[in-house]
Amino acid sequence: MPSCSRTLPGAPSGSRAFPCFPDEGEVGYTALHLAVFRAHETLIKLLLSQQTTNPNIMHESFGTPLMEACKQNREDLVCLLISHPAINFDAQNDNTGTAFQTGCIYASVSIIELFIDRGFDHVLHDEREWELAVVAALTGMNAPVLEFLLSLKTGSGNHLKDPKYSKVIRMGLVSPSCHGVEKLFNPTFRIQIPKPPWDKFYPESLSKVQKYYNDGSTHLHIAAKHLWEEGVKLLLSQPGIDANAKDSNGDTALLLTNKVSCIYSNRKYNDPGTVFRSLLAHPGIDVNAKDANHCTVLHLVCGSGTQCYHHSDYESSIRLLFANPEMDVNAKDSKGKTALHLICDRQGHNYEFRQYKNIVVKAILSHRAVDVNAKDDNSDTALDLLCQHMELERVKLFLSRQEIDSFTWTFPTLFQFPWIADDEEYARSLICRSSVDINAKGKYGNTILHLICNWKTHPIPSLRRVFNLLIDAKID
Repeated sequence: MPSCSRTLPGAPSGSRAFPCFPDEGEVGYTALHLAVFRAHETLIKLLLSQQTTNPNIMHESFGTPLMEACKQNREDLVCLLISHPAINFDAQNDNTGTAFQTGCIYASVSIIELFIDRGFDHVLHDEREWELAVVAALTGMNAPVLEFLLSLKTGSGNHLKDPKYSKVIRMGLVSPSCHGVEKLFNPTFRIQIPKPPWDKFYPESLSKVQKYYNDGSTHLHIAAKHLWEEGVKLLLSQPGIDANAKDSNGDTALLLTNKVSCIYSNRKYNDPGTVFRSLLAHPGIDVNAKDANHCTVLHLVCGSGTQCYHHSDYESSIRLLFANPEMDVNAKDSKGKTALHLICDRQGHNYEFRQYKNIVVKAILSHRAVDVNAKDDNSDTALDLLCQHMELERVKLFLSRQEIDSFTWTFPTLFQFPWIADDEEYARSLICRSSVDINAKGKYGNTILHLICNWKTHPIPSLRRVFNLLIDAKID
């Protein structure tokens, strides 16, 4: 490619010349992209003055030059690009939508006003454009722009209601500032926004902004997803709030909080435990709501999908959960497991988890309605699972419950523990329980006598003591 150069307008004679950049580089971005990225105002003016310059070329990361200027929140650069006669306001990026929507995510109110003043005033009279702009502002946690967009509808709040749409707007409420959110719930503009038929507007693909708008999440879902305690409390204080609404995945805000708490950690957001307790304290919360896998919030607290023991003051969360009189402690998931099954089957070796597991197991066992003999789809009780994992301390805690009457194969397996075989008094208390059938066959057809005869590591005195106990109990 032959080289060429051009001296900047107004530059003194003999000054260094700038090269003539090709319209599009090998990596997909143009010289105009680079000039905007470097915020080089003089070079931008030079490039825009060329008839061959195309200001609408889309780059995978930058988007168009106008989108990049919005990301940098540079009003002077945006003003230059908007003034170009060939600028295309409708160009869309897969990540941030149009340039205007990109501005709603990243830029200041002055840039949004600049768009409107320069002719992109669709947001003033096009409901769909206004909806997308609001979602973009919420997605970018841009509270000033959110307040500005909401103010455009002040005094005309109810005109957006449409009886043919049954769903309320699903907006991402993620701004750390509550001021714009409070304005959203101002009685002067109760806005109910219809859910547009997206397949008609964008038949091929949706940008992330539009997908975010269309994912079925309510305000409360998004606030809970981002572990934003202030936003959750504000939403729960609104009259008529449905705290138990489900998103497209079948999750309520309470379920979603526990699912994301182990993977979403950011100093900008509050501790997940505070959000969890805020939702639990709401009088209308349904603690028995189930997700697509039939898991309740208690299943999630006990299951391996969360790390609730990382929450601050998780003991208070557990006490608050179990204080709810409506909680079904024996609810089963899609595999027939109760929460007690899940916590007993969950393994962890660090100290924090062991402490957490002890607290949860004790809380469940102390619940007045717990069924300690419940079986899952594999016919295992929670005690069976503890025995499989050799959880000696918790096995003894279980055996302190007189309601345990379904030993099946667990009863023989208990005697493989040396502390049971060697403790004659404790072994006698187990064998002599009136509810225990010492002749019952276990999961694999073995009785306790079969198991004892297969002992290889126990000393003879231990074997003799157990045999004497079984004979006294009239084993077959």
